[in-house]
Amino acid sequence: MPILTLVEGLPKYEGINEAYAISDSLNIMRKSIDGRRNRHLRICPHTTENKDHFLSLLESKTDFLHISSHGSRIDGKTVFDIAYGGQVTADDIKERTISAKVIFVSACLAAREDMAKAFLEKSKTKHRYFIAPFKEVGFDEAFVVALLFYWQVFLKGVKIDNSKKIFQALEHARKTKGVSTNFFFYWS
Repeated sequence: MPILTLVEGLPKYEGINEAYAISDSLNIMRKSIDGRRNRHLRICPHTTENKDHFLSLLESKTDFLHISSHGSRIDGKTVFDIAYGGQVTADDIKERTISAKVIFVSACLAAREDMAKAFLEKSKTKHRYFIAPFKEVGFDEAFVVALLFYWQVFLKGVKIDNSKKIFQALEHARKTKGVSTNFFFYWS
């Protein structure tokens, strides 16, 4: 049974909790489609309380990890800005054991080598994917791209261990009419 863990790093900053918005949207969409294919999907939305809680959520036993926060570059390093003034760097992530096969980051400037390597290097799985925006991205764009990607993966039945299919799911989101995006794809 695939598990999607959604982690909201900055609750209420955008006026909406992205983790719960994606969870609610996917649940609505899966009810409108033949449910046999996706009835076993488990969606687990979470809201971060602080930096330690955020980092512990990254270690959840999950197939898909969705991170929603603000991203920035400080002294050449990628940083996630999270609740209560916390900041998470690639060095913080390298210290964690992350089981997710697909990491989808909804944070500006997150598709940088330091952050991608932090998530991909400790992989014990055969394949691992990191998807994030290279430039600044608005909430609406990030939300729509994530929703289109997950719709392809979960509701269209893309297999996790097929990098071509995962890439095609992202490309579907990127090429949907009216969607303009800066999300990039890394894999190991």
